[in-house]
Amino acid sequence: MSAIAKMYHLALTTAFAHLGLFLYLDGNTADGTNSEVPKQSYVSAASIILGNIFTLSLTGSVTIVFTQYLWYILRTTTLKVSTIESMFAMQANPLLLRDLNAWQKAPILVVLVVLVWLMNVAASFAPGALIVGPTTRYSRQVVEVPTFDSSFVGNGSGVDANKFSLDKFDINDYDTFFPVSTAGSYSQPLQRLAASTMTAGKQSTMQSPCGANCSYTLNLEGPYLQCDSPNIQYGVLNTTSLSWSDNFQSTGQNVTFETHDDGIDLLVWNAYQGFLFDPWVGGSKEARATASQMHIIAPSQFSIQTIRPLGMRNPAVRESKSNSFGNLVAIEGNYINCSAATATYTVSYVYENNILSTNISVSSIDIIKNLGTTKEMSNVTQEYGISWPGFLVTTANKTEDWLLGLGSSYLGYEPANWTSDWISWYKNLQIMAVMNSMTRLLNGTYPVELIQFGDATSSLSPAYGLGVDIWGTEVSWVDFLNAFPTSSMYADLWKSTLIGYTPFNDNFGNFNVTAYSWVNDPTENLKYDGVSFTVTPESLNRLLQNITLNMISEIGWWSTLANVTQWESINTFQFSKPLNLILPYFISLFLAIPILVLGIWSLRQNGVSAMNNSFVQILNTTTGSKALERAAATGCLGGYNNVLDELMDLKIRFGELKDVGQGDERSSNGVKRAGFGTEQEIRPLVKGENYGF
Repeated sequence: MSAIAKMYHLALTTAFAHLGLFLYLDGNTADGTNSEVPKQSYVSAASIILGNIFTLSLTGSVTIVFTQYLWYILRTTTLKVSTIESMFAMQANPLLLRDLNAWQKAPILVVLVVLVWLMNVAASFAPGALIVGPTTRYSRQVVEVPTFDSSFVGNGSGVDANKFSLDKFDINDYDTFFPVSTAGSYSQPLQRLAASTMTAGKQSTMQSPCGANCSYTLNLEGPYLQCDSPNIQYGVLNTTSLSWSDNFQSTGQNVTFETHDDGIDLLVWNAYQGFLFDPWVGGSKEARATASQMHIIAPSQFSIQTIRPLGMRNPAVRESKSNSFGNLVAIEGNYINCSAATATYTVSYVYENNILSTNISVSSIDIIKNLGTTKEMSNVTQEYGISWPGFLVTTANKTEDWLLGLGSSYLGYEPANWTSDWISWYKNLQIMAVMNSMTRLLNGTYPVELIQFGDATSSLSPAYGLGVDIWGTEVSWVDFLNAFPTSSMYADLWKSTLIGYTPFNDNFGNFNVTAYSWVNDPTENLKYDGVSFTVTPESLNRLLQNITLNMISEIGWWSTLANVTQWESINTFQFSKPLNLILPYFISLFLAIPILVLGIWSLRQNGVSAMNNSFVQILNTTTGSKALERAAATGCLGGYNNVLDELMDLKIRFGELKDVGQGDERSSNGVKRAGFGTEQEIRPLVKGENYGF
């Protein structure tokens, strides 16, 4: 009985040990220099060993119960030798479970064998509860990352402030009160970066400052165009009088006819116009005075006009020296007016395997109204400039000498006295420089000609307000320079804007300035080779944001500390399928409890502990029966081939042999003989009797 309990206790302890091992290993690195647990190969071996110990101990306990209960059956039931043979051998040969006689005579015993086999199978699932798989491990630390800091002035000196400024400074002439002004000489790296960003149409890659997989968020002040809602208008141009319908704003269109070398006149349009208002560069005195009164000392207004053709009544072409013009052209115009502003960028950087993705949100938009401070003095011409102590160093003894041209001035090397006003002025100057790097390249006009592909067969939408006449809607812009490659005036205009090579051109991916020659007939392909512009406040600011972010990575003057989240994929032990261990182990342990009770009960009924697979027990229990000895003698060499059916069909039972030992001294002393015999030779064992020969 103690053996049954001990082996069950060992199985129970092993099950909890196996569970504890997997719980301990869960989440730990499987292999590598940072692993704090044994290698994967050792863990696998330990898991298999624990599984085997559990199986052996629990099935061993059940096997002991099987033996006790088997001998209880042998004592109480007369069975054929063949049935007894099946009962003894079915633990090793599961095919014997098909013996119906065994199921009929001892169903509980057969169920015990089935459970032993099932326990062996069930326990094999336990090691699979722990797997090794990739896990993302996160860590957080503070890392220095690139940013944009418009208030960065180096060491605070005039030299450093100019060095790290995106709009360089000029030392003014001696006839001005303000010793320093902006030169308008924008940073060449910034201009090149803006041009490349605009033509690429996207943010460039930036090397990760925090590893292959990481993320962080930046808050910075950047440029922003605060734009009015787009003003969309529809109108008709009379090509005879070159006049627009009253409902159409034609400012700046300057629609003209240009004569080609072959005598053909073409109507020239401006499909795009960008207007950059800069009162301080080439502006009139009135504009400068207005800007001074408004405290606007920067290019602060940017306007865009785009038009696209809707349809034609006749081709807008005439023969040279002829008065036969096309009649009407329907046009859609889009007008956007924007003001310079600052905004707070919240930029989320995410690197996945060194591939960058960003997300930008904008808040706290503030229009720039006071970029600098002007000051009026009697007899001094008001100029654009700024003055603060320590920014310049002069060799003149006093201000009057410096104004008279006595001595010279240069940017100082010592930190200047930066006040909040001067820092604000400097910050906005950098913001405007970034903004102007884009708007200067979008400033100008883009001349095109209009081509019609088919006859007038369609009606335009009533929403256009153009009537119900039939129009030729198969129309498209064609780059003007292809028709007039020698026109220097329009070549200069075309060169003044980069708009055609930016994503603002709807045919950006198919744009080909050499796709059309005037001597060729118009084809449908011109729709894709020509230009068509769509500009919105959102697309303008998206491009401006891309320039700002590219500037962070390319120029690299500024840095800040950021809270960085890093992650890496490592192989870890994962207790991912706990039921693979818990269910087989603890269901087996639970089912074993009534089995153990059965074993203890059988042991008490037998009075003697039976031995499993014991040769000695076979010798002790199979002698004494003449009938059994006679039937078994024919198979004395062993092997099923030598066993006669007479023996296999012989019904026997374990009990007290009636006639054995008569006349023996031990028999006369009350000692009796127990063993297997036929029903005629056997009577039931009596508890308490003395059996021994």
